Amino acid sequence: MELHDVWFVLIAVLWTGYFFLEGFD
Repeated sequence: MELHDVWFVLIAVLWTGYFFLEGFD
């Protein structure tokens, strides 16, 4: 994997978790 791929996945997970917590709350 390239470094930008790692960052893309990391940001995607953070965004997903953020929206999940916001929607869950």
